[in-house]
Amino acid sequence: MSNKALGQLLVERGFITAEQCEQALQYARSNGMRLGEALIALEFITPSLLSSALAEQFGTLAMVIEPSMLDIDLVRRFPLEFLHKHKLLPLLEIESQLIVAVGDPNDTEGLRELSAFVPGKELVVQLADAFQIEKALEFAAARLLSVEALSSPPERVDSETAETHELLESCLERVFEEPNADVVLRTSGDHAFVVREKLAGDLQRLPLRVISVDVAGGLVEALRARTVWWGHPLDAVGHLELPVKFQGRGFRVQAAYLLDGNGAVVRLRALSQSPPSPCAEHISVAERLRCPLTVIRYEDASPLAQFFSSLCSTHAGDCVVLFTDVVRCLFPRAIQFSALASDPVVLVRRLTPSVVAFDVLCAREVFERLRAEFPRSPRVILAAPLGAEDKSLPTWMEQFIRDGQAAVVRLTASTCSLEVLPPAVAAQPEIPEEQRWT
Repeated sequence: MSNKALGQLLVERGFITAEQCEQALQYARSNGMRLGEALIALEFITPSLLSSALAEQFGTLAMVIEPSMLDIDLVRRFPLEFLHKHKLLPLLEIESQLIVAVGDPNDTEGLRELSAFVPGKELVVQLADAFQIEKALEFAAARLLSVEALSSPPERVDSETAETHELLESCLERVFEEPNADVVLRTSGDHAFVVREKLAGDLQRLPLRVISVDVAGGLVEALRARTVWWGHPLDAVGHLELPVKFQGRGFRVQAAYLLDGNGAVVRLRALSQSPPSPCAEHISVAERLRCPLTVIRYEDASPLAQFFSSLCSTHAGDCVVLFTDVVRCLFPRAIQFSALASDPVVLVRRLTPSVVAFDVLCAREVFERLRAEFPRSPRVILAAPLGAEDKSLPTWMEQFIRDGQAAVVRLTASTCSLEVLPPAVAAQPEIPEEQRWT
């Protein structure tokens, strides 16, 4: 642990000048801020630089916070406004200890007040990025908003609101009638259509009902108001997990939406399971996939889901977009849509991700557009099942592999192996361990 003050440390490292430090101190005193907050507000440093400086000051590394680490029942025991103010995130309660992530370990006042909420508990402090804590608290706040309020109309509502509640109730009922299918709402002109879509070899689409576009718009706005995605503000596109109580039972439903000049599309999907934990072997392979295209050959959906979990963990600081239908899980670190989306490139264009992964094989046109329409082309990952006869890949993919522009990964229930790694990628030096996960 360093005995130097935060400002002194930043000045000595050359990140700010002495004049900037003094200006930030005055700004902090005038606005009731801590020095780190003032430095960020004045745009003298970034949140990640503040986190690194605090880590050096306290002789520890900042932990990486993931949505899956949140204990919603634990967080709800503390006032969210207080946690936001002091950049505190309760993570785990073990007997007489409370493990808490802190964005500023110099904030002794906040830690003292937190202790008052849990008398008799010892606080075990873990340094974390203040920005990640803020995002975690926003994520927790969204989860704490019960969708019961959406699916059960309040006592006094106008007719349009009541129709929106009825629409959601009807759509949820259709979702639970056939959990392996999706319920999709599409607007077009003055009307909206609700259909059921199921991928069983070919796409099967069953019309369910026609509604007014105003009622459909009410449902879209209700979903948008509850959308918080990890690290990326979403508006025209988004997805969220809805904890739904329906007919006396608890369910989890994934809702994804897209708004563009042609209208809106909302897809509701029942989630059959939580995503599996990342696997060290899968992470090791995912870290080496730095070529334009990767093809995954898999035995069944379980190892594929685990690989996607590992892929999201490997790219913790990046935007990852998943298009999934074979794997019916919600991955907290990714922005996720159905592989049945009419135009995946339109969705991706709004997000500029570093990785785009499909759990099915997309058309060559989609792949080429993903490479052509971005200043920095995202890496594309496609998945194809291993049949009894190990079916061949499309000709264009085989050509990419032969030309040394694609990697091939084989996934089984017990192994994850790189069968093909382009020479240019294989020749790149390994990422130093201390630089990973950043």
